[in-house]
Amino acid sequence: LQFLYFIGKHQFTMPRVFIKEDEKAADIFTAKIILKRILDFEAGRTEAKSNFVLMLGGTDRVMQVCKELVVYHVERLLSFENVAVFVTHEYCDLDEAHPASVHSILWEGFFKHINIKPQNVHILNGNASDLTAECTRFEASIASCGGIDLALVSPSVGGMFAFNEPGSSLSGTTRTKTLSSHTRTLHAPAFGTPSAVPARGLTVGISTLLASKELLSIATSSDNCDAVSALTYRTVTHLSGFTAFQYHKCSTVIADEAACQDMSKQHYAYYRSLESNSLHNDDLDTTTLPRLDIAPAISKGSGVTKVVNIRLLRGGQLVDDDLWIRNGRVINPAQRFWESRNLSEYAAETIIDGKGAICSPGFIDIQLNGAFGIDFSDPNLQPEGIVTISKGLLSHGCTSYCPTVITSTPELYRRNLPMLLPTKGGPDTGASILGVHVEGPFLSELKYGAHDKELVRKPDNGFKDVVSMYGRMDAVALVTLAPELPGAIDATSDLAQRGIKVSMGHSNATLSEAEAGVAAGANLVTHLFNAMRSFNHRDPGIIGLLGSNIVNKPYYGIIVDGLHTHPASVRMAYHAHPEGCILITDAMEAMGMPPGKYRLAGKDVDVVTAQLPKAYGGGMANRATLVGTDTLAGAVPTLIECVRNLIKFTGCSVPEALLTATRNPAKALSLERTKGHLQFGADADFVFLDPVHLTPQATFVGGVCCWQEHEVPSKL
Repeated sequence: LQFLYFIGKHQFTMPRVFIKEDEKAADIFTAKIILKRILDFEAGRTEAKSNFVLMLGGTDRVMQVCKELVVYHVERLLSFENVAVFVTHEYCDLDEAHPASVHSILWEGFFKHINIKPQNVHILNGNASDLTAECTRFEASIASCGGIDLALVSPSVGGMFAFNEPGSSLSGTTRTKTLSSHTRTLHAPAFGTPSAVPARGLTVGISTLLASKELLSIATSSDNCDAVSALTYRTVTHLSGFTAFQYHKCSTVIADEAACQDMSKQHYAYYRSLESNSLHNDDLDTTTLPRLDIAPAISKGSGVTKVVNIRLLRGGQLVDDDLWIRNGRVINPAQRFWESRNLSEYAAETIIDGKGAICSPGFIDIQLNGAFGIDFSDPNLQPEGIVTISKGLLSHGCTSYCPTVITSTPELYRRNLPMLLPTKGGPDTGASILGVHVEGPFLSELKYGAHDKELVRKPDNGFKDVVSMYGRMDAVALVTLAPELPGAIDATSDLAQRGIKVSMGHSNATLSEAEAGVAAGANLVTHLFNAMRSFNHRDPGIIGLLGSNIVNKPYYGIIVDGLHTHPASVRMAYHAHPEGCILITDAMEAMGMPPGKYRLAGKDVDVVTAQLPKAYGGGMANRATLVGTDTLAGAVPTLIECVRNLIKFTGCSVPEALLTATRNPAKALSLERTKGHLQFGADADFVFLDPVHLTPQATFVGGVCCWQEHEVPSKL
């Protein structure tokens, strides 16, 4: 019955077969096909389809093809800036840092060597609390990218692809798979013993692969003779998932001579003639291709920088250690030592003296409405204004941020959001843009704060209304909405499945409504205590999530400027859930400007210097309010000011405070692999801080000094 269902959905199409002399030739030929497809995509790329979507397995053969793609990138023939990659499988209950995890294999062998955007890397999370939901999210992410353009797979040990063992359903999609003892034995070499191999894995299904627009299968060596037969002419059966690939509408098999030795002479001659007469020969002459204007992720020279004489924030502690950098990423000096042939090759090309400064990961601000006289919700926003903000933030130690567009009209969202796409930071662009935080218009009419009440809406039709309001979603990283609104839970679930973070705010939600929002996928709270139901001992509202017994407590943004939140409230929140605390500025265009008249999303704002009450720490601070009211209209502090206030209000240590502006926001946005820390493999975004006053001295993006207080940090 399964077979009849399968052939009813798919039409048999003879796959193309290319037989190469050896494994290396097969790898190069396969890489050339992928190169050609990406170049063809770039030539016709549109706003509707912004990324070429590639699916990769994690087998040794696929990784050899990836090495060839890295070569093309280094030679500036190929850019991965507009490529999204989905990975076919991952073990469950295995630390992603384990050398045998698919995460490690792909990151160490491929992703860290190319200019792919971290948000475009999609790897199944085998440690997710809800594995079924993780599989659903993965399939939804594929759909939201427009489907897989090209999938590359190869037989893994035992003739499987991913974890689709013999007997797997031909119509299966992404799912959890209990691994058989035979599979665990075959995977044992990477773990030592079969018992050390994880008992479960997450895997895409055969149907997921068949839904791709093009399917490449590479099978080499005599070990894969059986797989070649399955890929080309064996009867379709669920006992060999590869047989189903014969029914793919655009399937190509690349094999070497060794893998074809069991072929009959007739089949061998037929496929050889098919190859020589192919009207779609993909054997590309790379010598004729133009060089792209990209900076490859790997340089042929040393290109290594060592930062010395610093107190490095690493692992939540300030340690006396050096920071080694190459190609914009933090590297492991011990690994470099053992890989170097001599001390000369090991030595750094450039040494920067930090002169005793604290070296912290660059700050990440996930809620910034504007700065330096520029408002992201301005209908006249211009690209040069965005660069002004991005460069200006460097003086505050901020290396990454989410531009925030508050409650506006659909027309403004459609105009401004495409201008705020994720952007890599550097000397010319300033701080990196991580995607837009859209705060509104799906807010409570009782808690709209400084937003325009006339523009507040309800997402009655869930995600459909969200898309209708914002238009394109590829710029959106985070959405603030009120979970109690009609359709908000459905919208939250759909957004979360697409990898867009949801924060609960400007809300009159009860605690149970807030918990329902978390269950649907919301993982953040917007400016805790502000614009939400006040704490009540019978129903504490969203604030009550700090004491809730839910498994996954959300992160919470909090404005610690001495104006928005009483120090006692800051203390209560921080000590209740320090791992979830995220310092935000919620800054408007007056940040970095003198007191005066400003605008926020078309509303007039007064910014005056005010005396803080003693209970709020005393001193002076700039206070922004809507003209003629006492309603706070955003804020004007810098993140480092908020860090200093957090230490003063809570008594936390300097490292603990810095984590709330670095590690925590990165984790909340699922960017913890490359952002928010300075572990090996992270982006080399960091700031030198005066160890006494915690004032920024110099800011680096991708290992390059992009701002300094006085002179460039000395190079030894």
